[in-house]
Amino acid sequence: MAQAVDEALVPVLRRNYTADSYLTDILKEAIRQASERFMNTAFQRNAERLSQRVVSRAESASSEAFVEQINRAIGIDMTALMVSENLVDYVDASIESNVALIKSLSSDYFEDIQMQVFDGILRGDSLTTIVRNLQHVTGATYNRAHLIARDQTAKIQADITSARQQNAGIDRFRWSTSQDVRVSGNPA
Repeated sequence: MAQAVDEALVPVLRRNYTADSYLTDILKEAIRQASERFMNTAFQRNAERLSQRVVSRAESASSEAFVEQINRAIGIDMTALMVSENLVDYVDASIESNVALIKSLSSDYFEDIQMQVFDGILRGDSLTTIVRNLQHVTGATYNRAHLIARDQTAKIQADITSARQQNAGIDRFRWSTSQDVRVSGNPA
């Protein structure tokens, strides 16, 4: 995303960075073109492929943890008894949900870029300052994407584990903490 913005926007800013009113139209068009270039069908396929991989890995990790927990609790290997077909709808919905999150993150990114550019112009910032602010937006978007990915992976694993437990007839459980520094409050 950052590369698409750099290629489309920075040359326009270098050429036309004055207080002229037509600059706004030129910048809007450059941002729109960068957004369209980035959000093409290849982006859609990559988002779907990435989402499928993330959900598949979360499902595998959840399966392994579930089998281990059952084996440890009652000494039965559940591997042969597990049926993941009941989870197909959930897995498909998770993939679609993650694709939508990826798209919204990308859309928000280009809106943030446009806001940074126009705010910089209104403040009278230099080109260097505007470019630095754009780099800050890129870093913030990366951090947000990382947080969303971690959160969604944990949510998918928890939901799959819950569905598996219910399918296996487990309707009660006892929550315990690992006393890890990342645990906050009492999620139970």
